[in-house]
Amino acid sequence: MEDIIRLEHISKEYDQRVVLQDVTFSIGIKEIVALIGANGSGKSTLLRIICGLIRPSSGKIHNNLAKETKISYVPERFPKLRLTTQEYLLSMGKIQGLHKKFMNRRVKELMDQFGLTEVRDRRMNFFSKGMLQKVNIMQAVLSQPDLLVLDEPLSGLDATSQQDLLGLLQEMKQQDISMIMTCHESVLLDELANRTISLQQGRVQLHSIQGQKSYVTIHFKLPSNVSTFDIGQIGGVPNLEKVDGAYRLQVESEFSDEALLMILNCNGSIWSVTPTEYKEWIISESITIAGEVE
Repeated sequence: MEDIIRLEHISKEYDQRVVLQDVTFSIGIKEIVALIGANGSGKSTLLRIICGLIRPSSGKIHNNLAKETKISYVPERFPKLRLTTQEYLLSMGKIQGLHKKFMNRRVKELMDQFGLTEVRDRRMNFFSKGMLQKVNIMQAVLSQPDLLVLDEPLSGLDATSQQDLLGLLQEMKQQDISMIMTCHESVLLDELANRTISLQQGRVQLHSIQGQKSYVTIHFKLPSNVSTFDIGQIGGVPNLEKVDGAYRLQVESEFSDEALLMILNCNGSIWSVTPTEYKEWIISESITIAGEVE
């Protein structure tokens, strides 16, 4: 995968307090990266460094595109301004130097996409947190960025608003916008992110990638005098349970033939065989942190 940017040995100190230490990783084209870690681990500081809002104490950020990388930022908190959505977005478009004709068309597109057309003339100080967060993201994608940086995009939203925002972010993923975000919500990790980077004490602790794993669910029945012990000992069996006098076995696809043969050899009868796929996080790189960052 081609990278958009690469961070090399990024560190940040405030008044001799280390916030980030020797952070190195890259963000690929069309990739969604989630930064996870406890509060105070340096996640938000790292995002602001990527956006150029603050400078690192040491280290470099390399732009790997042939053109200048366009980066947009969605902060965690968005103010309740006494402006209408349309007034605010048109003002942001002017600040970004967008052509008036393009800007008017783009604002209309975003209003429709984000479901805010009917409230375009309503002042934002009357908006809910979910509506404000939509405007927050809209201002960041007025001109399509190469990299969208989001700080806790679902923070403080109810379940319905979270699903709305997740759907919009998935649409942007289909538009090939790369993203890096901080998040605590599992829905973002499971449904959006391709990779997670865990920060601990200001350092990268581990990298994980999301992969698909194939399983087969076998619904079968055994004679009453036959034990399921040997079947449960087959490799790649995460689950074997009794259901209404029969059994349901979940087994990794590569071990399914062995499981089926064993059931038949035990004079069992196969009722159904259903292939399934699950997403799971696989640790691609782990870094041991010795001691604590002062």
